[in-house]
Amino acid sequence: MSKALVLYHYRDKEALLSTTIRWLTDRIVARESAVLEASNSASVLEEYWKWLEEEIQSGEIRVLLEFAQERGEESRQAIAASARQRQDVAEQTVSRVFTLLGLAPRVSPALLASCELAFREGLMLWSWQRADRNARVAFDVFWLSLLSLAR
Repeated sequence: MSKALVLYHYRDKEALLSTTIRWLTDRIVARESAVLEASNSASVLEEYWKWLEEEIQSGEIRVLLEFAQERGEESRQAIAASARQRQDVAEQTVSRVFTLLGLAPRVSPALLASCELAFREGLMLWSWQRADRNARVAFDVFWLSLLSLAR
């Protein structure tokens, strides 16, 4: 692809980055929203892990985290919108996991989702830096901790 073709479609770097951020966010959110639709209490955490493992392999969330370093106003706004959208979907995911397991959290699902999202993003970076480590163990320990907050 030539630089001229990119500049034809995007007026500047900011427009390209913000479009890419929105595109990546839509892809990630769509996959997360779909992952637990057919789950049941016996499969929910396994299916959630499989999705997360695929996300780790794809690296798209890591790319979003890298884009968060951009300083342009348009890209910052796109990152902020992305964070809100991913937070909303994470809240639905956490609520769905607790519901399928027949549990009620003692802490608000929004707070649990914020913690889960921060963990997920940290796990992305950790997995990228330490590919020799087993991320599944960290996932299991984290979710055992979250589930201990149930009534």
